[in-house]
Amino acid sequence: MVFDDHCLWVNHPARTYRAEHKALQLQTAARVGFDVPRTTICNSSVGINLVIGAGDLLAVKGLDTVLVREADTETFGYTNLLRSEEINGHELRSAPLILQEAVQNKLDLRVTVVGSSAWCASVMLDGEPIVGDWRLAKTDARFAKFHLPAAIVERCISLVQGIGLQFGAVDLALSDGKYYFLEVNPTGEWAWLQAGLGFPISDAIARLLASGEGSGPTDDLH
Repeated sequence: MVFDDHCLWVNHPARTYRAEHKALQLQTAARVGFDVPRTTICNSSVGINLVIGAGDLLAVKGLDTVLVREADTETFGYTNLLRSEEINGHELRSAPLILQEAVQNKLDLRVTVVGSSAWCASVMLDGEPIVGDWRLAKTDARFAKFHLPAAIVERCISLVQGIGLQFGAVDLALSDGKYYFLEVNPTGEWAWLQAGLGFPISDAIARLLASGEGSGPTDDLH
């Protein structure tokens, strides 16, 4: 079978599926040195108290990619900011969620990693940082090249490699001088960054594929 061949994938399908799990992402991010918001995965309102106190903001996420179909329309579920008292315990029992301490007063950063290279863009709306999930404002958002400290670049590369990928779109939030890890998308879009900011992402992917370097599909994951 093709999946048993010792060849380079960007990314290998089995690893892409595994890397979609946000709990694995968060564990790996903490291991490589990122600041990670306080987080719990639960299907009970008791879990809310493990993250923050009453009245504070929570970032509410699905355990995996949330895709809702209605007739011929598909809608993705994005991160929502809610107060703890807005979350109903009964609803949690029906749909387990990831609850995180919301990172506020943040600058969103998108870091695209290909092999051992990375490019970073800041994300703003009308010249101001975006409250909540910037993907909800992607049509009107503006992206600009952003210089990351070398140590943060290395963490992004180590994170992507640590979950067995060659490519990853890493979302960070810069707040009070700290770079918080939010999530990594193993199939993240990147063409608009190449077209708008000149990031040579397609060239890097082509060079990586041509080199044949990197981990094969049967290598151990750590």
